[in-house]
Amino acid sequence: MKVSVCMITYNHEKFITQAIESVLMQNTDFDYELVIGEDCSTDRTREIVKQYAEKYPDRIKTLLHPENLGMQTNFTETLKACNGEYIALLEGDDYWTDPLKLQKQVDFLENNLDYFLCIHPCEFLIHKNNGSIIKNKQNINLIKYEYTVKNLLTNWAIPTASIVYRRNKKLILPDWFHEVASGDIALMMLHYKFGKIKLIEDYMSVYRISGKGVSGTHKGYEMIKYRTLLYYKLNEYYKNEYQKEIFDALHNIYISFSDFNKENHSKSGTNLFKSILMKIYRRIKS
Repeated sequence: MKVSVCMITYNHEKFITQAIESVLMQNTDFDYELVIGEDCSTDRTREIVKQYAEKYPDRIKTLLHPENLGMQTNFTETLKACNGEYIALLEGDDYWTDPLKLQKQVDFLENNLDYFLCIHPCEFLIHKNNGSIIKNKQNINLIKYEYTVKNLLTNWAIPTASIVYRRNKKLILPDWFHEVASGDIALMMLHYKFGKIKLIEDYMSVYRISGKGVSGTHKGYEMIKYRTLLYYKLNEYYKNEYQKEIFDALHNIYISFSDFNKENHSKSGTNLFKSILMKIYRRIKS
């Protein structure tokens, strides 16, 4: 199998059809599979996924978990079920817009063995509380920079639905992978040493923003906590090889904490998260 599309979904009843259809429309000269991890949704998501799997048994493989695993474990289990030489990521509430997306990215990686990852900018679909929808394009300059560890950790703006990477069978996901949020960031940083990153400047996916997903809740203190934990684990994983760059990225998080704190005046919350941040900072430094 040339490509496995890794899709995780939970309570995406309104969006999952569009996500699946955007995979099925791909026009390629190679075989690809869609692997869907359905995490025991409470709406009709599972029913819709099963209908598609029955209709396209040679194309779609499903993991229908009997109980809710949580996003990160679902992501890990779905990745394990992928058999392709390349992995493409697409969450169940996003979708692709170009039928040649997979072909373009795989062609590049096939012809450039010193690259492990191929990405592209996305469009944003913003759902407002009043029912209105706003669509705009990501500023390509946000992801058009030198892909160093520090820049990736500090300025991560790579759309998950843009990612196609060369699967490395030798890479075993560490146990802490289940502990961190932002699985796409963690996964790409674990692959960082295997090659370079290519940006194709075509808009080929849509990132849906509804305020209900993980990206809508991992803000402020939560973002600081999860990102700091990820940096600490990465520093351990790479045995301090990128310590300075991780240190610099951690400093940026600390500055973000300070800026965030100016607008949030919960003294107990401030002291708690400052204590957590500084404790991890000292552990990395030692």
